Amino acid sequence: MEQVTDFFKHLLDASDWPSRWHCGRWSAFHGWLYIASDLLTWSAYFTISLVIVRFITKKSQARFLRLYILFAIFIMACGTTHLLDALSFWYPAYRLSALIRFITAVVSWATIYHLVGVLPLAFSMKSSGELQAEIELRKLAEARVNELNSELERRVEEKTAEVIRRLTGQKEAELLLRKSEANLQTIFDNTVTGYVLMDQQLKVTAFNRQAADHSGEQFQKQLAENTYGPGYFPRSRQDKIEELMNTAMHGVPVEYETSYPQRDGSFRWFCVSFSGISDAEGTNHGLLFSVTDINERKQAALERDRVIADLIRRNSTLEQFTYIVSHSLRPPVSSILGICYLFRDLDLDEEESAEMMSALTGVTRDLDSIVIDLNNILHVSQPDCDEVTNISFKQLVEECKLSLGPLIDRENASIRYDFSAAGSVISIQKSLYSVFHNLIQNAIRFRRPEAIPDLFIRSSLTNGQVYLSFTDNGKGIDVEKTRGELFGLYKRFDPSVDGRGMGLFMVKTQLEILNGSITLTSQPGMGSTFTVALPGPAV
Repeated sequence: MEQVTDFFKHLLDASDWPSRWHCGRWSAFHGWLYIASDLLTWSAYFTISLVIVRFITKKSQARFLRLYILFAIFIMACGTTHLLDALSFWYPAYRLSALIRFITAVVSWATIYHLVGVLPLAFSMKSSGELQAEIELRKLAEARVNELNSELERRVEEKTAEVIRRLTGQKEAELLLRKSEANLQTIFDNTVTGYVLMDQQLKVTAFNRQAADHSGEQFQKQLAENTYGPGYFPRSRQDKIEELMNTAMHGVPVEYETSYPQRDGSFRWFCVSFSGISDAEGTNHGLLFSVTDINERKQAALERDRVIADLIRRNSTLEQFTYIVSHSLRPPVSSILGICYLFRDLDLDEEESAEMMSALTGVTRDLDSIVIDLNNILHVSQPDCDEVTNISFKQLVEECKLSLGPLIDRENASIRYDFSAAGSVISIQKSLYSVFHNLIQNAIRFRRPEAIPDLFIRSSLTNGQVYLSFTDNGKGIDVEKTRGELFGLYKRFDPSVDGRGMGLFMVKTQLEILNGSITLTSQPGMGSTFTVALPGPAV
């Protein structure tokens, strides 16, 4: 490696050798003959290389261009060795000469390699005689073509005359077609439904003004031709929309109702449909997307459903009120009346009077509790509609933790949550807070003695509904034994814990007011999972 470094370091150094005049015995004639021969050979090689380069620049599309370039470099390199040989009589740069000779050898073999590669192609090229025969053959073919052209011109004249005769009828047909297209375009532009036509690649090919307005208002995107149709929908829905479009193009029409949030926080309803475009043979040519504003009709239907639900709820409230009056309110009233009759009809001493008064006080307290329960039921059954707002689940949990702070600290309870799937919902703050408060409180109160209370609350979003799961590690409930009574009024299933059986009943009542529901999955000793379903964003 040191020799290689030294070689290139002293590449132009000629001090290690004497000039060729001093190597051997050169006569002047012999030396100058040698020098002249090398110089003439170098100049000839150099000129040949220039001629090849000139040819390449003028014939850049010539065949075997790379071979010409290699020959030019090869000849130039050979000439350079002769030049250095002549210069060595005064300037013996043998290192430089050796490098040039090596380059010449590499270029020579590269030229040979490429030459061998193009030989089969060169052998396949036709000779001048073969080319001349081909030219003669082409002349004969051209003569035959001229004959055929003459025959074709004659036939064209005949067909032209026939076309002219038919042209009048075709123009009338085209006029009728334009009228039909104008009629369809008028309908297309003046209907209340927005229409978008797409090709088989789901690229937009045409649309009307209503569709453009819908895209701008609902998606804040300007509808344009030759753009990807599903790309106008929200990113979270694009894969599903593409799947529905492909289903429609395979001959299965798709129609559904959906709603989009507006800037004022409300939702606007639309009817969306996808239909494949097929000809008489059943070949698919694209897709028709239509969207119709059904907000007024949908709001009327929702209002009707709300009124029906309100009537059902009020009827249920009336039934609960009747139950309390007939089963819970009557016994304490009867007891009070009985004690009053005893005071009136008996001559009681001081001790008996005190005993009767104590009993009357206890019965009166029971009656007061029942009246409070009635008031609570009537209160939650008539929510204030003005309280509807966007409610944060995390904030609800933190408020409940603050309210239940002493109980949480005493039991060393752990309350965890994950609201990444759905962090909030539009509902009634007071009612939803009561639901959270009751479920969190029950998870701590109905704990297993040997376990520290642990509650995990998770949100999810499925088919337009928000689901909240409250999973604890408490005592659990035998769902089979309590089926039908679990959320009933004054139903208690664990006598070891104080209570009146109002909590779950109030939770269910308040969720029904919110158009929600609640279910339970549990096993004794294995904890419980209460799943709350609330109306959420539409699909």
